Amino acid sequence: PVWDREKIYKDNKFRGEIFIYLKNDKFVVVNNLPLEDYLKGLGEISNSENTVKAEAILISARTYALWYIEKDRKFPGELYDASDDPDIFQKYIGYDLELRSPNLNKILDNTKGVVLTYNGELIKPWYFSSSTGKTLSFYEYCLKNNNSQNYCETEKSKYPFLNSKDDPGGIGKTQSGHGVGMSGTGATYFSSKGWTSSMILKYFYDGIQVK
Repeated sequence: PVWDREKIYKDNKFRGEIFIYLKNDKFVVVNNLPLEDYLKGLGEISNSENTVKAEAILISARTYALWYIEKDRKFPGELYDASDDPDIFQKYIGYDLELRSPNLNKILDNTKGVVLTYNGELIKPWYFSSSTGKTLSFYEYCLKNNNSQNYCETEKSKYPFLNSKDDPGGIGKTQSGHGVGMSGTGATYFSSKGWTSSMILKYFYDGIQVK
């Protein structure tokens, strides 16, 4: 990968099966594997992060993936359900990262199957790196991205759990990411105050269940 300037990590090992097929004169490489193995190859959080924050992020990542996979929402008609591009889906690196992440592996094993729901349905848990002290509601985010008020009013009904929240961990920082849902800096801050991962998740996502 381009970020590995010292060529320390090759990151070319993967669990499961690899399929390669040709589409529009380009090769598409698909790694087919169980969900929990996929999660152990995610690069959304560092192995050195505190356990509570990591639990919150990884439970969100599991729910995010399932929300898309369950109804073929992201890539309908394709031979895959997800992308390794963090700008499109979640940052997937593979088995080499799993080998370097014993702490995250343990957290995933301990929280296996735990997801976030709202009124019994899986949610799409938006999460991002850092706010400036307050997160955006989905409605604010929608308007900020030049959508019409009518469109945003309609769409916000899909995300009743995404409301603006005070985020003390982001005060004095520059926003990194879309600004909606749970922030990484917020998860760090609240975990330092003795909050559990469930408390953090329920704070950033209104009315949800963690189970």
